[in-house]
Amino acid sequence: MEKREDLDTILPYLPLKIQDSSLSWPSTHLVEVLEAMTNGPSHSRVYSGQTLSDSISLMRQALSLTSHLSSSALQGYALFFDEVTKKINILFHPFPFFVD
Repeated sequence: MEKREDLDTILPYLPLKIQDSSLSWPSTHLVEVLEAMTNGPSHSRVYSGQTLSDSISLMRQALSLTSHLSSSALQGYALFFDEVTKKINILFHPFPFFVD
């Protein structure tokens, strides 16, 4: 599986490492962080785009990834996250002055 060319193109973006010709997760802590993020803000404490951007940077550092994300990419993640959460809040709370 590691010999596939399509895997080589996506591997730099995944939290996986190649060890002894097999793919593996690098650390239990990183897996716990990813699981917390999938369970939402109450578990991950990611409430804003900036927090998400910081979390992405920390995870990439933990993986010792050689390719760095540009600051504009991280700002893009933050902006996208903030815009999506605004839209979700409007959908679930269209009249915030009626919410207790």
